[in-house]
Amino acid sequence: WDDDLATVPWDELTHLALFNANVDTAGNLSDTNRWGDVAAAVAMAEPYGVRVHLTVTNFSTSQLEVLLGSESARANLVDQLAAHVQATGAHGVNIDLEGLPSSRREQMVALTAALDDRIGEVVLATPAVDWSGAWDYSALTDHADLFIMGYGYHWGGSTYAGPTDPLLAGDIWPKWSLSWTVDDYLANGADPSRVILGLPLYGYRWSTADDSVPAATT
Repeated sequence: WDDDLATVPWDELTHLALFNANVDTAGNLSDTNRWGDVAAAVAMAEPYGVRVHLTVTNFSTSQLEVLLGSESARANLVDQLAAHVQATGAHGVNIDLEGLPSSRREQMVALTAALDDRIGEVVLATPAVDWSGAWDYSALTDHADLFIMGYGYHWGGSTYAGPTDPLLAGDIWPKWSLSWTVDDYLANGADPSRVILGLPLYGYRWSTADDSVPAATT
């Protein structure tokens, strides 16, 4: 994240996603200078067979409603990403659109299909819990790999301290857990060969009201 490419353990990877450029409501990319290391990453990755992807982000539900609701904006995004992939030698794209509105469920599939058609290697960052029913896992895995963001089950704003990525539910924690999430994806038709479970390399330390489990955060 913060280190340079010389610290990357290339022999332990299959893919590297370079973070990030932002996309606006018209499908235009900004902050693409953050992809300045793409050519170097591609050259360093080649001897190891590692695939390099460009990460695109937008975390605004209202902006995503506009972006995905516009056929021309979606086409513009696809065109710009295809151009960047061709110019940089990157192998694919990683699409990180968080807060996806349920009203754009079908349009998200349409965007993914268009990216698959033009670029070929597409990974979508997808939620641990699809609270709004916005993600069509079955249709999306026809066109992309789904990288489950398997973290944030408890987070910095949580009422109770708890694991950021519980493996299993139980008597202490609610039903939502990594195992619940994977089962939910498969039950909703995701192709298991196209599902990747992402895990966090971080944790939280809370101030709590007492030492009970679970303990209320202060």
